[in-house]
Amino acid sequence: MSLALDQNPVPTPARISLDKMFPSGIFLGLIGTIIMIALIFTSHGATKTSIAGSYLFGWIFWFGISLGSFGFLTLYHTVQGKWMLPGLRIFEAGGGPIAMIVMFLLFLPISVPVLLHQHFLYVWVDPHLQATEAILKWKAPYLNATGWFIRTFIWFGSWIAISAGLIASTKRQEKSGSSKEIVLRNNWGAPALIWFFLSATFCMTDWVMSLDYRWFSTMFGLWSAIAVGIGAFSFATMIVCSNMDRDVYKNLIGPDVTRDMGNILFVLAMLWAYTSFAQFLIIWSGNLPETNFYYVERSKFGWNAIGLVTMVGQYFIPFVALLTPRNRKIPKNLAFIAGFMLVMHLVDVYLYVMPAIRQNGPRPTGWDFLALASIGLLWLGVVSGVLRKTALIPTFDTRLEASHGH
Repeated sequence: MSLALDQNPVPTPARISLDKMFPSGIFLGLIGTIIMIALIFTSHGATKTSIAGSYLFGWIFWFGISLGSFGFLTLYHTVQGKWMLPGLRIFEAGGGPIAMIVMFLLFLPISVPVLLHQHFLYVWVDPHLQATEAILKWKAPYLNATGWFIRTFIWFGSWIAISAGLIASTKRQEKSGSSKEIVLRNNWGAPALIWFFLSATFCMTDWVMSLDYRWFSTMFGLWSAIAVGIGAFSFATMIVCSNMDRDVYKNLIGPDVTRDMGNILFVLAMLWAYTSFAQFLIIWSGNLPETNFYYVERSKFGWNAIGLVTMVGQYFIPFVALLTPRNRKIPKNLAFIAGFMLVMHLVDVYLYVMPAIRQNGPRPTGWDFLALASIGLLWLGVVSGVLRKTALIPTFDTRLEASHGH
């Protein structure tokens, strides 16, 4: 069966060109980000908390795509799946060292105040609260400002080092053609994949769960890892399927590859639903005050409506849409589904970040949109700048070309 997509009568979707985001995206994003950071350090009281919360929300969303890209990068070098080849360069750019360094620098306006015991966002760093709250005394060996800041360095340092090593290996193989590099990456890919899940668990515990120091959940880490995976793979699928009429993808990516990409989105939607329901079931059956208030707080002031939107949009709609083989084979349909899942992932991030900051209900402000747009433009600009310097189809893995030739 031919893989040539130009024989498919279905019209191709509109192109999404990341290269247009460079350098204008970096310039505009930098202006917006500087405004946000300046307001964080010059405002006071509730305004300061609200602006910082908006910044954290925008940062968590885009950082999650980088972290998920890093996870899929390690997964590819572990399993060597052909279905991941179309998006591999996107994962390398989004989860690579340059993007991670940028995200680390963008996190400094949040992490440095924690080290200085400024508690406008993470209230547990308040010395008075630490001295009076019994639960904070019990958590103090782990949940303290110095340890929190050191762990931030460890997470980013490890992601930068691992991704740089894997990407350097692929570049060496493209020059030398040596198959030894495949074995090297495979040996490092498996432990790196394990490290992805461990580091994702701990970093999301530090940066998101600790927004409300009273709460804990044994499922939150895995749930977060699945969520960032949805963000990263939805983003890559949307970009690939929206550009399949271009020469770089044309005649190389056919229905078998897009079907596999659709299957992964389907699996991710199911895993997200499973971990979400498992967390709820564990907390409901235990019925402990230190765990169930997470859902109690999200049942007030309209937060439960946002939760219903994520239930329907993050699981039920993608589940039904991706059950249809036609939607997984047609690039236009799959790109739309992936884009929809990315939007629902954004709503999901809003639901597990903002209730601890805006306890009077889901009231999006202009700062939310400014933070999301500014950090997003910077992230997209950096990623597009990296992609401009490399071939979108890896030359060290010729399976797509071989399939087309056959």
